[in-house]
Amino acid sequence: MAFAAMLCANYPIYTATRKTRCKSMRKLLIALTAVFGSGLAFGHAAEIESLNAAFPELSSLKVSYFAQEGAATVAPSAAEIVPAAAGAQQQDDAVINSLTDAQWNAILNGQPWEPAQDTAASKELFDDYHTKYIVKGKISFKTTPPTFYAETGKVFIVTKYPQWLKEVGDTRICVEGYARQRDNTNEFIIDKMLPPNTLDGLMPSAQMQALQRDPFIVSRDASKYVMGNIYWNLAHDAAGQRLKDAYGNLISEWQTGVAINPELLETAYFVKKTTLKPIRYGDHGFLLFKFKPGGVVAPDGRSTRVIVVSLDAYYKDQANMSYSPIEALKGHYLVYYSIQAMERYSEFKLWDGTQSMTLYPLNITHAQRVQLLENSFRKSTENNKGEVYSLFYNSCANSALSLINSVLPDSRKIKTGWLPEVIYRVKATFPDAIAALLLKKGIAGKPLPEMTTANYQGYAY
Repeated sequence: MAFAAMLCANYPIYTATRKTRCKSMRKLLIALTAVFGSGLAFGHAAEIESLNAAFPELSSLKVSYFAQEGAATVAPSAAEIVPAAAGAQQQDDAVINSLTDAQWNAILNGQPWEPAQDTAASKELFDDYHTKYIVKGKISFKTTPPTFYAETGKVFIVTKYPQWLKEVGDTRICVEGYARQRDNTNEFIIDKMLPPNTLDGLMPSAQMQALQRDPFIVSRDASKYVMGNIYWNLAHDAAGQRLKDAYGNLISEWQTGVAINPELLETAYFVKKTTLKPIRYGDHGFLLFKFKPGGVVAPDGRSTRVIVVSLDAYYKDQANMSYSPIEALKGHYLVYYSIQAMERYSEFKLWDGTQSMTLYPLNITHAQRVQLLENSFRKSTENNKGEVYSLFYNSCANSALSLINSVLPDSRKIKTGWLPEVIYRVKATFPDAIAALLLKKGIAGKPLPEMTTANYQGYAY
């Protein structure tokens, strides 16, 4: 159970129930091992590189930064941490290298926590500081509460942080933190500081960012959205064969300037995509919106009546676009949202007969459907850079479920209860469990006939 130990070690330390949750998580991992195989149990996290590495920007920190309450190691003397003169890289290195790994760990993981403001505990399943971010930027204590300005352009309101962070000053740092809500990531706690190069192994290549493009809102008025970077179709040659790049990935046709009229929205669905071989199980969940004719029109006049909004793992390079549950558990993917015409998505997924889809119509009002569409557009087009994919806390299926939750009245919202939280996480993570939960609570109705390779082209929504 080395992997379970790693998971608990990296579990956010701001909650008093951490030990209880880790015990429950270990039990869950035992069960998951039976499903995913022994690779899950013996998986392990890559070790963070030595913290004696280049950290020149931290060489000007005060003695009090190193003298953390409860630290088990001896802080260096004031003489050892005298700020280096400009350009004195060798002296910077000596300062950094004067600290042992144990001292760095005491500094970067030290207590106590200092809340920036009162934040009442919430029992809602998606309002619990579990959406993980790894971002570079600067923190400002000139505001109340403090503000973290990420280099991606995203601005976080910092509601909790390690006390030593006040000593950093106007310094560029890389942090691991957690947003309060899945569907509203503005409020943020900072958990720990990371080596400056932490993002290097996570960020997609430039070629990959061109292949998985972030959607954006071109304009919005009273009658319509105009959207950009919409997956419209798969590209085909004159003979009708699907085109592929040098790595064997299918090439897509993109549209910018797609007009979408929310008032022509007819139905919203939770969709469970199912892998059929070697065993049948739900492997993906997303939202689907069906419109009346004219609801979704591209600049060239072509139209569709059905669009998909989906959270996916952001792959790092074109040569390896295969999803791994083990890598997801380790937090090795960033997130990426796509908005697609269903014609493109169904051909992409159902072409070879190994997958199917089941559509569950949501039992919500027209006003709630429109709000769900708008919330989905807002979340998929906001600045999600640095947001980390998590199988249990920030996955495709629980992203869809959290958006559904966002438009339900309090009496219908999916919440935690008296059982261990891990039980609710399982129900809110796996597409099969989510579909059953939505049916049980009456949030979704009887599913439509299964969409397959044989019927997707003429499917009656």
